[in-house]
Amino acid sequence: MAAFGKLKRGSVQLQRAAIKASGRIGARHVMVGMVVLGLLLSGFVERSASVALLSLSDPLSSADFAEYVTNTSYVTQYCASFNDTNDLDVGADPEDGGLEEEITDFEQEDDDSFEGNGTTHVGHGRHIVADPPLKVPFSENEGLDFRLREMFLWGTLFAPLPSSRLTAKVGPVRIFGIGILGAGALAVFVPFGAWFSSYHITIRFVQGLFTGSTWPALHMLAASWFPPLQRSGFVSCYSAVSVGHAMAGLLGTPLVLALGRDSLCYLLATLTLLWAMGWWILVRESPAEHPRLSDEQRRHLQRAIGPGLSARNAVPPPPWRRLLSSLPVWACAMATLGSHWGQATLQLAVTKYLMLVYGFALRYDRVLSVLPHFGHFLAALTFGRVVDHVRGQALVSTTTARKLLVYISHFLPGAVLFVVGYSGCDPATPAAIYTAAVVVSGATAAGVYSSAVDVAPNFAGTVFGLSQTFGAAGSLAASYVVKEGLHGSLPGSWRLVFGVAAFVLAFTATVFMAIGSGSVQPWNYSPNQRAAAQEPASEDEAEERETAASSVVVDTASVSQQPPETSSTTKAATMTTAL
Repeated sequence: MAAFGKLKRGSVQLQRAAIKASGRIGARHVMVGMVVLGLLLSGFVERSASVALLSLSDPLSSADFAEYVTNTSYVTQYCASFNDTNDLDVGADPEDGGLEEEITDFEQEDDDSFEGNGTTHVGHGRHIVADPPLKVPFSENEGLDFRLREMFLWGTLFAPLPSSRLTAKVGPVRIFGIGILGAGALAVFVPFGAWFSSYHITIRFVQGLFTGSTWPALHMLAASWFPPLQRSGFVSCYSAVSVGHAMAGLLGTPLVLALGRDSLCYLLATLTLLWAMGWWILVRESPAEHPRLSDEQRRHLQRAIGPGLSARNAVPPPPWRRLLSSLPVWACAMATLGSHWGQATLQLAVTKYLMLVYGFALRYDRVLSVLPHFGHFLAALTFGRVVDHVRGQALVSTTTARKLLVYISHFLPGAVLFVVGYSGCDPATPAAIYTAAVVVSGATAAGVYSSAVDVAPNFAGTVFGLSQTFGAAGSLAASYVVKEGLHGSLPGSWRLVFGVAAFVLAFTATVFMAIGSGSVQPWNYSPNQRAAAQEPASEDEAEERETAASSVVVDTASVSQQPPETSSTTKAATMTTAL
């Protein structure tokens, strides 16, 4: 009986703890968690075809690949040979003239071989990187992987702008849910046709359409659920796609090797179905529609967010003429193009460079296949929280904060891409440079992506849809440059591809630094809103208004668990955590 009594008391304590935890997990926390899971699945879908194709295409084991690299890579052939010459005199007589003659002959012989390959070196090869020939080996599977990737990107190119207008009519929750579910569910149809055929290529295009439609919906959710000084933290969660890329290789490869390619399709369809059920049960379009929020919570949150256009209440069409003539909008589009170009070059060209030149293959190296992507996501979350805090304290203006983050996310990876082609013979150097570039690029979400909702909260989906269209174009262009530049159609080399990406990143960042903005544009307001609220005369006044809104956010905590005698001050102090 005593044991039963203890068990009962423990059960009651667990129930109380669960009730307390559920009171602290607010509606916005649940929505952010579901968004992160959805984007993780989106990244998984994007990489699934490459995982299914390449996992079974190479019969080499890790040991076999290491031996292959030892015999074929440029570094092991050209760098190690010169480094080994320093050890030829170990244990030899210093006065033995024959040894010096042998070293001289050896160096002269290798000098001739390097001359034939167009390769230069300094000293005994401490800083040698052999220039590859004009045509790098390009297998049939790699060509098919490029085609599947490009068809997916073509889908993401056509979807964002139409979906932004559709989202304004039917709501962001429906569009985001259908986009993730459609992309994952289509995977189940692949086993019923021919893998890697025109049938599969068509499915990849439609999956790209579904995935590309999700971005405008996310920005509408950001404008509907978060005050201006909290949006960067939410937008930084978009980088969860990068974690999905890592999980596709980490979990998908052993699954395909153990159960075959079809198992990956069934897993994706099952996971997206389970996610979609939770999404439509737990997430709503705006605070006004959420059943878990009290009337007081809704009032506080809506006061902090400010007036806006409902996603489904007589939304007028965007002022296209003023939107398309707005310099901050084009700054967002150009910076997004540069960011996607840089990311595509890192994912395609640098990974291939690490494999062929230094012997790193991401399918065999778990650290390089996972660490950069998780670092990218964590860096994005950090940048988002920091920039919101800095703006909330009025240390810098929103425009200054966005431009600083664009500088970090573009100029630093661009410099890294330019340098990686000159990184020398030490294989750890380019691997570390690659990891650093992927991590630092996590500042993109809190920089240019957040600027798209800053300039026009009422038309955030349309502005971001336009930006993502340019971003998909940048990814496509980078894919073609990598494929053609490294496989013979262009008379170039690794350094040409890296240099082009570095130039695009620097140029697009310069455009944003010149004309980008973090202030709400006048054309964002409807006539009624313009009459109801006086527009700020300067950015400083806009910042003051945002700071005042953020102070209201502190007053947006749940009061459902508070006793009746709780004072209004105590209620205001506990509101934020629940929402």
